[in-house]
Amino acid sequence: MALIRINLLPKTLRKRVEPGWWRLIAIVVPVAVLAVITGLQLSANATRDQLVAERDQLQVEVTALQRFVQAQNQLVQQQKELEVTTGIKAQLERERVRWSQEIRTFLARIPRRNDNSNFAIVSVKSLSLRRVDDATATQQAQNGLYDGKIVNTEFTLQGEATSAADISTFTRAFETDPQFGIQFQNYARSGDQLNTRYSFSAIVGIVNPNPPAPPAPPPPPAGATPPTPPPGGP
Repeated sequence: MALIRINLLPKTLRKRVEPGWWRLIAIVVPVAVLAVITGLQLSANATRDQLVAERDQLQVEVTALQRFVQAQNQLVQQQKELEVTTGIKAQLERERVRWSQEIRTFLARIPRRNDNSNFAIVSVKSLSLRRVDDATATQQAQNGLYDGKIVNTEFTLQGEATSAADISTFTRAFETDPQFGIQFQNYARSGDQLNTRYSFSAIVGIVNPNPPAPPAPPPPPAGATPPTPPPGGP
């Protein structure tokens, strides 16, 4: 006789029989996730290794090129130094030409002897030159030096003459010439009656052909009354 089993437990307490494919899913999904993670990790490792290799290769190339970069920097620095030197040389050359012209102009202005025009009335024993900036030249003129003329070059000289009259003629020549000014400093007599010599020192200035403009007058103070124009003015 067959037995019939009847489950009298409530439905909530009855044992549920799950299908078998859920067990398969529970095993397959973690394995698939692990496989994906492993694949991503392997791909990341391969990319990292490739980037590291490229970095190492670039580092080798940079190291190899570093000496060429240093050589180029040295050449650029040398070029800059040469440009500065060339500029200074050009400036000195321009100054040398100007000085040569000014020395010739100065020597040509020295009066000549009446008995022999090939000889000057004084002999220059030493001569030095210097440039005078605009501010100094303007101040000198305001102080009455060079009879108020504005110079841009000064010749400091030591000279010698056979008479005091020759020194006086030399001084007047530069005082009366509009291109020159002179500061006579001193003279001394030496020798005897048969061979008298007069040594002297002076500073000769060459007048600036393009003198600086005079400074503008200061503006009147605030509230000051402007000057009254003269009668008959505009």
